[in-house]
Amino acid sequence: MRILMSLFLFLFFVSPVLAQDVKFENKMMWIQVGNQIKDVDDNMFSKMEKAGFNKIVLLHSSVNDQGYFPKLSSIVKKAHQRGMKVSVGTLVFKDTFQKRYWQKNPSLRHCSKDGSYTDNKYYHYQICPNNPVNHEYIASLMVSKTRNAGADEVHIDYEIVPCYCPYCLEKFKQDTGLDAREVAETDKTWMTWRSQSTRDFFAVLARKARSGEQPIAVSATAPVIGYAGGFSAYSTDLRYEDLTLYVDEFQPMVYISVKNPSSMAGDKYESINIRVPGRAVVPGIIINEEFTTQIKTADRVMEELKSVYDKGARSIAVFEIRYLNDELQELFEKI
Repeated sequence: MRILMSLFLFLFFVSPVLAQDVKFENKMMWIQVGNQIKDVDDNMFSKMEKAGFNKIVLLHSSVNDQGYFPKLSSIVKKAHQRGMKVSVGTLVFKDTFQKRYWQKNPSLRHCSKDGSYTDNKYYHYQICPNNPVNHEYIASLMVSKTRNAGADEVHIDYEIVPCYCPYCLEKFKQDTGLDAREVAETDKTWMTWRSQSTRDFFAVLARKARSGEQPIAVSATAPVIGYAGGFSAYSTDLRYEDLTLYVDEFQPMVYISVKNPSSMAGDKYESINIRVPGRAVVPGIIINEEFTTQIKTADRVMEELKSVYDKGARSIAVFEIRYLNDELQELFEKI
């Protein structure tokens, strides 16, 4: 009898999380259209539809200077036929579709601390994220592309490093009396100034998106750092609290490695959720080991999903379609 009781307790407390314990009301799929994925084809749509995904968030992926925009209307039409919403995304101020704009406007380019133009392997055409001229350009372009394609939402994937162009140096000096080149990248005054500039951009974007006869929603994502609040990781110029008036839905990247406990996903989600009251927060789960093509097991993904679910999440965003193998497909069909 004692052995049977021990076995029962072991199975009760140690058995894997069951998918039927978790049921999300909304499931979104992030899709990078570009080098890896040329288009969202019928097979991808069929897999997502079968698994109950009801929204796709399109992102650029080192594409040419036309981006995925020429394909956008076709993607939106296919998605709407299947009852899926479409969010039109950009890795803002550093996407390659800005090539022509970058070439024509040298004074609006992003600058490193030494004054040189940023030359990243993937993002050669970065523009200043703080200049109001660029705010107006990007906001107008994204809203017009979204509306013209009949899509439902404009999405900003925000991962921006500090800029030291003439505009930033002069404006920061004017506002604070400090030289940006002489303060640390993590200096509170410098970070606050940048976050307020980010807020100004989202204010322009929200005004354009919500105006006219065809208002569209605004969503945003960014990396998450720690649980105590403050700024996000990767030197990103973003403080979630600054954006609550302008973002309808936050999709924070609660990415964690399999080397860390799965409960960390729920903790990260909760840390954002309590900071933006009154706004939808959809945790973004990564189903591969970040920066590699190693796909997580279904059991591990289920643990992360249960972690955010237990913290109150009822919607989920998944990165990304390339890693949705048969095992994970079956999992998402159940939740």
